[in-house]
Amino acid sequence: MPLRQTLIQCLAAGAGTVVLVLSWLPDSRMERLPLMPGWLGAWLDRGGLVATFRTGLAMAVASALIHAAGAPRDARRSVVMAAALLLAAEGGQLVLPSRQASLGDVGWGLVGVAVGVACAHGLTGSSRRLAGALSQEAAPQETGGD
Repeated sequence: MPLRQTLIQCLAAGAGTVVLVLSWLPDSRMERLPLMPGWLGAWLDRGGLVATFRTGLAMAVASALIHAAGAPRDARRSVVMAAALLLAAEGGQLVLPSRQASLGDVGWGLVGVAVGVACAHGLTGSSRRLAGALSQEAAPQETGGD
């Protein structure tokens, strides 16, 4: 397996882990996280639409990496895997007394899954077409009967 693919798979696993850990923390305030810049944490903790939008944003990044990490690049499989991650993240909140699962988070998360997989599918398809075109140009051209 190429090093690039291994790196993408590690990033996908890391993104999935971060989604689960952040979803299952007892306190959902991002500004309390040690590595979170204060301005970003304050914006993410504004509540309302921003609070549900952050689920979609996290799922877009995670699902794009999940799709890019998949060897057969099957978009449906990537959507199912990312949706399972989303349901695990939101479902885990059902057992935490200080957290509340929400249909708004699931909705924005599904939008994020669709956007992330679509972007990754477009980018990986474009890079494969470009690599194919470059390899065809580099191949020696056959000449007519000399």
